[in-house]
Amino acid sequence: MPLAQGVHADVPMSVYVADPCETPSLSAGIMHTIVTRSPAHARIEHPRLNPAYQHENSSRAEIGTAVHAAILGGERVVYAPPEFEDWRKKAAQEFRDQARGEGRTPLLAEQRLLVEAAAEAGRKRLEKLACGKTMEVESTIVWSEGQTWKRGRPDVIVRELDSVIDIKTMEAVDPEAWIRSSLAAGGYDIQSAHYLAGLRALGVLSDAGSFIFLLVEIEPPYSTALVALDPEYADFARGRCALATRVWARCLASGNWPGYDPRIHWASPPPWLVGGFAERAAEDRQAAAAAGAAVLGMQSRDAAHG
Repeated sequence: MPLAQGVHADVPMSVYVADPCETPSLSAGIMHTIVTRSPAHARIEHPRLNPAYQHENSSRAEIGTAVHAAILGGERVVYAPPEFEDWRKKAAQEFRDQARGEGRTPLLAEQRLLVEAAAEAGRKRLEKLACGKTMEVESTIVWSEGQTWKRGRPDVIVRELDSVIDIKTMEAVDPEAWIRSSLAAGGYDIQSAHYLAGLRALGVLSDAGSFIFLLVEIEPPYSTALVALDPEYADFARGRCALATRVWARCLASGNWPGYDPRIHWASPPPWLVGGFAERAAEDRQAAAAAGAAVLGMQSRDAAHG
């Protein structure tokens, strides 16, 4: 049975990922794909429009997933027997693939200490941020905007603080670097605007409610940092969400999911390339002038001795 509009606890991740809404729904990830790639790519990635789609897993990403789950008290992590030092042997690969098939995150036994240390650091920062208030963990939210159904899965909702907290794991926590390189590129600005819109529509958060990213390192010293969008960035993110919603509604209604713009994309040289070439050309002119002066000097000396 499809999930009704509202906040739902204890929805398995597998059910959420499969899209439990009345009609194919719009998630932050699909929004990001529409904005940065094309509707055709979004259709391929959507579980209801393309049930055969499978998200690729990597061992590095699974460490982050495990830390994330451990911080929130999840039980989706399973550690391989100690005799599996890596995933090269067939038995190890079978263990790994079975765990993934069950919706669990497989890790090597030697990675347990790393995961537990990073999770402890993240959990302490999360608890301090929540100020002892009640935390609703990994609820599934479902709402509609007109004819468009939307869904999300906030990591932590703290109603008493009018906020939602989202955990991001990474090798090195440098908030300024993450803002520059990952915030928009990963679609996390869209995620922030999308979740806030849903929680406000459902009456969970007020219009002043906040979305905070908790960044957690998965390597020593397991540092943490907090990031949130300022008003200008938040407005920009809402604009990206609005664009994705319009495109999604149009494509879903028409059944037409276009790829990239078919027109010719004329390439203009970027300023850095033009500037670099100009500098190189100037150096060459200087070198040519110097070489010419040297030749004239030699000719003058030869003439003087002649």
